[in-house]
Order: sequence, then C-alpha cells, then structure tokens
Amino acid sequence: MTTFLALLLSVALQSEETVSYGNVVVRVPAGWTHEKKNEGLYLHPGDLQENEAYVVIIPPGGKADGNLAEEFEKSWKRVAGAKKVVKKAAGRELQTEGGTPGLMSVGLLENDDESRVITAVAVFKCADRSEALLALTAQDRLFQKYSEPLGALLKGLRFKNTELPCYELLLSMGYTEKEGKTTVYVLFKDGTWLSLLPPDGLDDLDAPAAKKRFAEACGTHETKDGVMTLRLGSRVETFKPTGDAGFGYRSAGNAVFQRLPTSTGFRLDGKYQEHGGQGQILLKADGSVEEPGAGGPKRGAYEILNNTMWLTTGEGNRKVSFVALPKAGDKNPEFILLGGKWYHRE
Repeated sequence: MTTFLALLLSVALQSEETVSYGNVVVRVPAGWTHEKKNEGLYLHPGDLQENEAYVVIIPPGGKADGNLAEEFEKSWKRVAGAKKVVKKAAGRELQTEGGTPGLMSVGLLENDDESRVITAVAVFKCADRSEALLALTAQDRLFQKYSEPLGALLKGLRFKNTELPCYELLLSMGYTEKEGKTTVYVLFKDGTWLSLLPPDGLDDLDAPAAKKRFAEACGTHETKDGVMTLRLGSRVETFKPTGDAGFGYRSAGNAVFQRLPTSTGFRLDGKYQEHGGQGQILLKADGSVEEPGAGGPKRGAYEILNNTMWLTTGEGNRKVSFVALPKAGDKNPEFILLGGKWYHRE
C-alpha cells in the first residue's frame, strides 16, 4: 500500500508544471493553464466552461514598506480600487511549505453596474519583499470548487530572494579583447559546469535546463584536495586557490578568477557608462531605470533576480545578464557587467 501511495504521489507531482513570475515560483495545478502579462501571471483551471470564469493572478511584487499586516491592508486597497467592498473577512494566517508567512482573506467587491466579484487576497512577506496572490470569480460554486487547488497553489509558492541559488560564478576580468577577454563560468551545485554566461542571465535556468539549452557548452566540475577541475569533452581546466579565503583561483594558464556573489534583489543608485562605448543607463535605488532613446529617455523599472536584470519600459519587458563587482565597503558596485558589456559608475 505504501508503495502504491508513493507511486500516486509521484505521478501527481510529475503532472504539475513549475513556472516563475518575477520573484515568485509557482507550482501550477495539474490541468491548469497560465499566461504571463505585464500586469501579472494569470492562471485558469483547464476545465472551465464557456459561461464560467475563475482566475488566479500573481501581480508584480516589490519592496515591502511595512510589516505583513500593513502590506496586506495595502494590497486589499489596491485590489478594491474604486469598487465597493461589500464584505471582507478578517485576515487569517497561512504559511508556505518553505515557511514563508502570509495573510489571506476573502471578500465581496461590487462594481458600478452592481455586479459582484468574490475576491480572495493573499499576501506574503518574504525578507524585504511583499508578494501577493488574487483569486477572482463571480460564481460561488466555482470558488468552492477550486478552493482545494488554490490552497495547494498557495502552499507551494516559493520566493527566489529567500532561496539559496543553485549555482556559483567564477569571473576572469578584462575590459577589451586586447587587455584580456572577460570570462564568466557558471558552476551548478549538482556538478554541472556551464562555460558561458547566457546573454539573458540565469533566472529560471537550473542545471537540467542549461544542459538542454546549452548542450555544447556544458561539462562538469569537481574539487579535490583544493584543486578545482573543469571538464568539457577533451577540454580540461584546473584551478588552484590563491589563498583569498576560497574566493580567488589561478588557472594553469596563470589567469586569475574571482568567485562572485550571486545577485538577487540587488539595488543600484547611479549612472553607469559603457566602457569604450556610448551606452548609458541610470539605475535608482527605488527600482526605477532610465535609458537614452531616439525619441527621448525611456523610463521604467528594473529588478535583479539570479544574475538577470529584468527591464520593464513602455516598450515591454526584456532581460539581460547582470554581474556586479562591489567595491570593498561600498554596497553600490563600481563596475557592472550588463548583457556582456562592462559599465562603470560615473
């Protein structure tokens, strides 16, 4: 019986898909569909009929300005907007499988045409961030029908800024080809070596995905008696520690590599100029960004997750790789490697 139950659990887990939106990782219930939009991640049950509507939305999160209770009330106000709050239950405590605390309540909102929407709002406080989830439907029977998968979805939420990354970075620094090419190696914790930094960064890229997407650039790494060995086909590279408390290595070819901290939730404050180029970018500590454009400055927002900078402007979303080189004693990095190009702070 135990073996049979374990098999059923395995099949159930395999039928669920994992998708991420910003800082949130979602385990999508089996049979549900999902779509990413600028306004959030939208999830729908797959068995809805034409006359039925039920949606779960995970909107973009951000830095928390208050405690969990304060963030919860602010989220409810944003959701309600100009709608009339007919009913609203008191918030009840909940917790994800990973231990992140949250508050949730269900209410009834009324539109100008007097139509009503059953609304569930859940808010989680993960470190210095606040993340929300909404469930909306006009039909009570649908709210009851999907309460169990909604509960499982809430329990299974994960947050990137509170998880240890699955990789480490090694960097050998150079500004130009003449002075020495910049090399970034990705060392996944399962022993996979990715010999390049993807142009769109490492967000949502684990070792299996790297092997699938960059098969020819993936090898292995291992460390024995302090010596690190990287293998990719017939290519073998060895590195010995330089004595910098495990942060520095020297290759057999005498190249110096530095172990870098991974970047999630990083905030910058300053204007950065492309080294040897015309590119400029203004990054602010509040998460806003400004870039020069033909028709004037392009303004928007940025977020850094797993060495990926997500940029959102009026032209849409894009993501580029991001590596920071913080100066000793300075939280604001003097140099950043953005999309494979070096920028220095003015």
